[in-house]
Amino acid sequence: MSEGGLSELDYEVLDTIADADETTAIVLHDLRNPNNAPWCSDDAKALDFAALDAVFGRLVDLGLVARKEEPTDGFEQPRAGVSFTWWCMTENGRRAWAAWVGRRN
Repeated sequence: MSEGGLSELDYEVLDTIADADETTAIVLHDLRNPNNAPWCSDDAKALDFAALDAVFGRLVDLGLVARKEEPTDGFEQPRAGVSFTWWCMTENGRRAWAAWVGRRN
């Protein structure tokens, strides 16, 4: 575990939402994209939907990530009565992520 009780995987998942809010499906797609392989750890590439969703849930519990509901997941067209969870960093999440980036540089 890294400083603050977060694992490197936790920070890597935070990194996936540093520039924009994302859904679990979008992040999973990005982690599995061969073009991103040099920047993804083996642990991140091994995540399935449920495991990645669990990481986001833990980050929500820690106050580092917030969730919001939207009518699309970034892939599917909106449908009546269907919503998707989008993840975004909180201010605390942004500070934790920035400190991690600083330590890596």
